[in-house]
Amino acid sequence: MARATTPSHPPEELPRILWWRWRRSPLRRRTDLAQAWVAVGLLLAVLGGIPAAVFLVGDTAYRHLGETARHQAATRHETTAVLAHDAPRHPEPGSDEAEEALYPVTVRFTDARGHTRTAKADVEPSLTEGSTVDVWVDTEGRITDHP
Repeated sequence: MARATTPSHPPEELPRILWWRWRRSPLRRRTDLAQAWVAVGLLLAVLGGIPAAVFLVGDTAYRHLGETARHQAATRHETTAVLAHDAPRHPEPGSDEAEEALYPVTVRFTDARGHTRTAKADVEPSLTEGSTVDVWVDTEGRITDHP
């Protein structure tokens, strides 16, 4: 009795799944071909649109941050403040953490209009009363970050 065997070698040409919408076939409809071209058009539009969108978002962020920096530079100025009382000592003087630590301390300073004000400013540990520190002040006399 003869037994049916399957060929052990692969077929000579495998079906091309990627380009199946463009192949000639009696079952291919015009809509299949149109759908394939629409997909190609959308792929090209997305590949071309992504760099344009990234550029526009980056440009908008750059302009906004530049305008913010110009506004802050125009409305903030640096002045000298005097500590109203001693700053706390750091629990571990001389450590790396002590060099980075800042403590809120009441300071006196003169604003842009010439008024003497008091406010809290972050200063280095162990500064004594009467020590001077540089602070940034906005147009309303509030201590703020540097521009």
